[in-house]
Amino acid sequence: MKNLIDITIFLLLQYLFTTIILIILYQGGSYFHPDTTYFVMYQNYLSDLGRSYYFNGEENLFWSLYSGTLILLSLGTALFFYILSQIISKKSYLPLLFGVIASLGFIGVSFYLEDENFFLHTFFARLAYVSYLLGTLTTMIYWKKRLCPDVYLWLMILNFFLFGYLIIVFLAPPSIENEFFLIIRTVSQKIIVVIQILITSFVLFKIRKHIKP
Repeated sequence: MKNLIDITIFLLLQYLFTTIILIILYQGGSYFHPDTTYFVMYQNYLSDLGRSYYFNGEENLFWSLYSGTLILLSLGTALFFYILSQIISKKSYLPLLFGVIASLGFIGVSFYLEDENFFLHTFFARLAYVSYLLGTLTTMIYWKKRLCPDVYLWLMILNFFLFGYLIIVFLAPPSIENEFFLIIRTVSQKIIVVIQILITSFVLFKIRKHIKP
């Protein structure tokens, strides 16, 4: 189990490191400013890193790298919920089910690029985060507080941010209508991704410490 946890933490954190590299390499502008030659944190979505063509019309040579790191993240997501389900109870299927659906959602995001099929890209992104929230919520329902009690607290914090992000996703006006809402959506996306991966990795680390050799 410890080796599996280590692999899962790696799969989660590699997304952050790879994304940082792709952000540095990005030179394709944004929706409202296509002539910009760098990635703008409050103008670009992370999905822009996986566009087949930049906003300025140039081909993105690194789109497959982003799709690849997203697929690895999806695998890490599925393993995360598998580990949680094993810690809770082998009969607790709901967290694992929602975790697998979230994983498939991230895979869908990687296959349906933003500039090629925006509808399916958005659908799978929303499916991933809604399922992720349901997975962590059902985990808390089954979780035994005597086992890593601080894990329960961190899952609660994660759910708070996930719920807030989904409110923005579903209720905020489309980003193409107003640059202000583009800022709200792009900044909140980056915040939730960082928080989600760091808290998830920390939860796995805490679980690992409680597992007997």
